[in-house]
Amino acid sequence: MFDPDKVVEFLNNHTESDRQIIEIILKHTLYFTTDEVISMVRSAFQKFTKMVTHYNLWISTNKIGSEHLMLIHLQDILKPIKVITNYQDIDNDYPIVAIDDAIYSSVYMCGIIDNLIYSSKCKNKFYCVAGICSNLTPDVVTQFNGTIIVDKCFSDLQAKILFPDTHMYDKFGCENHEVIPVFFEHKIANEFGSYQFYHKLIKNPIDRHRINKISKQDIDNLIVNIIKLDNNV
Repeated sequence: MFDPDKVVEFLNNHTESDRQIIEIILKHTLYFTTDEVISMVRSAFQKFTKMVTHYNLWISTNKIGSEHLMLIHLQDILKPIKVITNYQDIDNDYPIVAIDDAIYSSVYMCGIIDNLIYSSKCKNKFYCVAGICSNLTPDVVTQFNGTIIVDKCFSDLQAKILFPDTHMYDKFGCENHEVIPVFFEHKIANEFGSYQFYHKLIKNPIDRHRINKISKQDIDNLIVNIIKLDNNV
């Protein structure tokens, strides 16, 4: 997971107190392969469908990211009333679910809801489904009344729990105290979710090829396939 030589060099470039923090972070770091993340997202979505049987599915058709990789691998169990691809698509009262690999600060999910409310006056209930999260009550819950459903929550590994009196932004560029020591085969989250110094220490480069090979046509086909699947039920 980490290159020992890179770790030694990195530690030697920090003060003793910072080295202690880094060593704790590395000790608690969790790494998941892309297939493991997909499996966790599938598990979380199955929890969701036990609670909510009729729902709309949000799919962004703008920038392609890890959420699209998750959707592609879940398409066999996605049976929404409607696929929503823009902020003018809503014409029913069914809950809306957005799917991603992980939820940290929930900025991405908050942006979706904020735009839905602003553009379409949406009042639908909103669900966020992901493989993991760092906190079950981030802004999307406390400020937007969303509901998070995940396979695993690592709230005990948040920076504010491990290092309650440490200014993590000054030391490691963390944007909040909900950062957790987790990264994936296909992604290291940004400064709102994970430790950016992982990029300097990992043994193997992050492998985004499964995301990068997804095209706009693949997303269009995904939407068509989901609609066909639902119509055949």
